[in-house]
Amino acid sequence: GVELGPWMRYDMGRVERVSHYAAGKREGALTSFHPNGERQTVEHYVGGLRHGKAQGFDERGRVRFEAAYDKGELHGRRRELCPNGMAVRAARYEHGVLVEDLGGPPPAKIPCSEFTLP
Repeated sequence: GVELGPWMRYDMGRVERVSHYAAGKREGALTSFHPNGERQTVEHYVGGLRHGKAQGFDERGRVRFEAAYDKGELHGRRRELCPNGMAVRAARYEHGVLVEDLGGPPPAKIPCSEFTLP
């Protein structure tokens, strides 16, 4: 059969992923969860392709990355973040092609542990 409607994936009794399907393709939000129940990723799909904002979170619910997609391709800014929200790495894409490496805070590639808040 063809997938249709909400779909939940479980691991040892806990929800691991929630997504939705239309005509056998992912449609709308896909949310995955850490073992502690916090969101791990939130992505959006149109016609089976990632489209729009995607975010990843750590086990405490803090944003660790943000990206934008257009019809399955990175399009716009992608940022990786430390737990305190400071960007560690950033780049800009146009239809899947890296057009600008925005680096990180000076000096580039400082480990997150340097910025972590208690």
